[in-house]
Amino acid sequence: MDQLNVNVRAVPCDVSDKDSLESALASCADMPSVCGIIQSAMVLRDTVFEQMTAEDFIMATRAKVMGSWNLHQLCLDVDFFIMLSSVLGVTGSPAQANYTAAGAYQDALARFRKSKGLPSTCIDLGAVQSVGFVAGNHRISDRLAQSGVGRLQEGEVHNILDSVIGTHGVDQVVTAIQFDSIAESGGSGWLQDKRFAAMRPRDRSASERSNASTSSKTSVSKLQNLISGDMNQSEVSQVILDELSKKIMDMFGTQEVDVSGDLAMHGVDSLVAIELRNWIATQAGIEISVLELIQSPSITQIAERVTNQLGYT
Repeated sequence: MDQLNVNVRAVPCDVSDKDSLESALASCADMPSVCGIIQSAMVLRDTVFEQMTAEDFIMATRAKVMGSWNLHQLCLDVDFFIMLSSVLGVTGSPAQANYTAAGAYQDALARFRKSKGLPSTCIDLGAVQSVGFVAGNHRISDRLAQSGVGRLQEGEVHNILDSVIGTHGVDQVVTAIQFDSIAESGGSGWLQDKRFAAMRPRDRSASERSNASTSSKTSVSKLQNLISGDMNQSEVSQVILDELSKKIMDMFGTQEVDVSGDLAMHGVDSLVAIELRNWIATQAGIEISVLELIQSPSITQIAERVTNQLGYT
C-alpha cells in the first residue's frame, strides 16, 4: 500500500457503539473525507436456538445490525456502501439463528438505503477459502458445502467488489448457492422450500427427477425397512447402532467409529449434533434433543435410547 502512496490509518473502534464510531471518524478529520464503506464486522456465538441466551443473540447480531445502522447514520454522503454478509442469511443455518438473522437484517438495510436513493449493496458470501474464518477449517467448509454453500476464493470476492463499487445496481448479491452439492450429500431442509423453486436446476429429465424422488423416499425409510416385526430389542438396537455408526462415518469421512465413546470423542459439536438429531427424526420418526445426544455417555446408549422410544423395551 505504501508503494502506491496510500496512507493507511487503522483506528480501533467498536462499530456497534455509535459514540466509539463517532470518535474514530473524528480522529480522521485531518484526512480526506470518507468516500466509501465496506462493512465486514462479524461475531459468532453459535448454539442451538433452544439453548441460545439473550446475550448469545445480542453478541452475534450487534456487529452487523447496530454496526451497519451506525455506519448508515454517520456516513450518508459516500460513493459506495457495501456490507459483506453471508448467504446463510438467505438459506438459514443450524445453530446460527443469531448470525443468520443479522445477515438478513443487512439484506433489508441495503434495500432500505436503496429506496432512499442511497448507494448500498449487501454481498451474501459463501465459504471464502483463502482468507477469513473458514480458511483452513476444512470441517466447517465441508459442512457448509453439504448444506449447499459453495466455496469462493479471495480473488472472486475482489471481482465481486469491483463489480459493485461505484455503481448503483442491485442492493443484494447472493453468491455460492449450489444445489448439486445438496443433492449429493442427501439434501438440506431449505432445498424443499418453495421460495427456492425458481433457482433449482431444471435440466434434468423427467425420469431423472422421478428416480431422485424415489431415491429420496427410500432413503427416508431406510432404517424402518431394516427393522422387521419379529426382531427383539437387542436386534433392533444393533441395527440402529450400525446405521448410526455409518451416518457418523459419512459425516466425518472416517472408516470406523468407537461406539463405546461419546459423540464429543468423535468430534461432534452442537452443529453436527443438530444434523444427527434431524437424521434420527427422519429415519426413526422420533425426537431426541441435541442436549440428550451430546450428554449421552456412548453411541451405544444413543442407539438404545432410540430403540426404547420406538417401543422395544
